[in-house]
Amino acid sequence: MYNHIGLQGRLTADPELRHTPSGVAITSFRLASDTGRKTKDGKKITNFIDCVAWRAQAEFVGKYLSKGRLVLVEGEITSRNYDDKDGNHRKATEITVDSVHFCDSKKDSQSSGGDFADAGGYPDSSGDFTEVDDDGGDLPF
Repeated sequence: MYNHIGLQGRLTADPELRHTPSGVAITSFRLASDTGRKTKDGKKITNFIDCVAWRAQAEFVGKYLSKGRLVLVEGEITSRNYDDKDGNHRKATEITVDSVHFCDSKKDSQSSGGDFADAGGYPDSSGDFTEVDDDGGDLPF
């Protein structure tokens, strides 16, 4: 069987990093993803998709993502049954995240109200990445 999904969207809130009783990291977050369609009133149709990341991926999401960030998540669709606090049977469908890719820049996040650098993102002095100014020239590919 094949179960793979890729979804681009914006985080609707800061991710919730927590740990299982045995110490395994888990992060839950929700993505808002526009469908590209509109209602008769002209309003965008948006899906809100629950996502969950485990272990190192959960630590990454908790450290580098924040509300409003545009990301692409890849993973698999997972369904599970559970009983809520009132004893009602519920079913949850979510994406179990394998990887997360940034789809906006640090500058885009800061200008849209996100505070990526102060939220533990890549520091400006990081030697791992070099930011390239867009000079509007032709790219060689």
